[in-house]
Amino acid sequence: MYGGTSISRDTRVLNNSLPTVLIATPGRLIDHLENLTLGSGRKFGYDVMRNTEILVLDETDRLLDMGFRREIDKIMAYLPKKDKRQTFLFSATIPSDLKEIMSKYMKSNFVEVDCIKDGGNDDGSGTHTNALVDQTYAILPSMEHSIEAVVKLILDAVEKDDKHKLVVFFPTARMVGFYADFFRVGLGIEVSELHSKKSQGARNKTSAQFREAKKGILFTSDVSARGVDYPDVTTVLQFGLPESREQYIHRLGRCGRAGKTGKGMLILAPFEARFLNELKGIEIKKDADAETVISAPLDQKLGGKMDAIFQRIRSGDQQLCTSASQAYQSFLGFYISNIKRLDVRDKAELLEIGNQYVTRVIGMKEIPGLTKKAAKFMGILGMPGVRIVSLENVKNGNNKKVKK
Repeated sequence: MYGGTSISRDTRVLNNSLPTVLIATPGRLIDHLENLTLGSGRKFGYDVMRNTEILVLDETDRLLDMGFRREIDKIMAYLPKKDKRQTFLFSATIPSDLKEIMSKYMKSNFVEVDCIKDGGNDDGSGTHTNALVDQTYAILPSMEHSIEAVVKLILDAVEKDDKHKLVVFFPTARMVGFYADFFRVGLGIEVSELHSKKSQGARNKTSAQFREAKKGILFTSDVSARGVDYPDVTTVLQFGLPESREQYIHRLGRCGRAGKTGKGMLILAPFEARFLNELKGIEIKKDADAETVISAPLDQKLGGKMDAIFQRIRSGDQQLCTSASQAYQSFLGFYISNIKRLDVRDKAELLEIGNQYVTRVIGMKEIPGLTKKAAKFMGILGMPGVRIVSLENVKNGNNKKVKK
């Protein structure tokens, strides 16, 4: 059971036959616990789930990261008490709020199985990264190198390994979409695109195709950071600030699986460099080769292709401009919410970075507009450099000013 699928289909299946094993996301499960009455008149929540003998909480730290603590509590209210069931809890890290969950919903004599020997429940646990993955980082000379760096480093990884299978992370779904368009529409390079703005069906299809592929490039948001297994991934590239130290580790875990080696590369803009302080205790070294690739001049053919893309954007290409506008909006939203982790003085400086990124780097003629509601939510309404437009124009990328 999971969101984005038919609730009535779930109901039909449950009326036909109750399953031995039920796998569910929290939101959809709560929908059924609170509302579903089976054909026999039995309440799914009270009459069925109260007989659950075994509970498995998977990726529990991520559930808490995503704000599902209240949902977990709701679900537990329908289950037998902890001394009447067996509970399995799986987690890659053990933060303090997870220890509270363990204390509340597991028996006091639980058995801990530490699969990675990184300190268990001791303070500072959850710092483990795969020893078979070579981890490096590079800091961009400036934001103006950001798009070039993405293109150069991906093409360099492809050229160095004929059996390349790359997973490339960006901070937001809309940034994934922009770079996917840049590669596919602009450069003519096929990449897979996976993020939360895609339908569940599209995500399932893309995941299955990349899983079966012998080689390829996947552009993705954090929907691929956990709970997925893509065999034979050779390299994980992370462009931009990860959501947290733990998320950096989980992204990295897409390669170096099943005893195989891999490479992880983190690329940060100057204003994101403080994140390296969050990686203390992790063996990550400066990547001189990556810095050389980033600073090297573009070859004439690739430079010509990129110039043509930027010209299309300046000329108002609908697809590329809409994609770029959405990337800009999500850029501001993400970085404003993480401003305390950045090397910026205030929101005004961050806004200036975003505006320069979209005009000087991406090449849009003018700064994309935000709705008044979005600007107010970000706390930048009324600041110099903020353009307010209608919701309709934000959606279609025309970015016309609102008539007063």
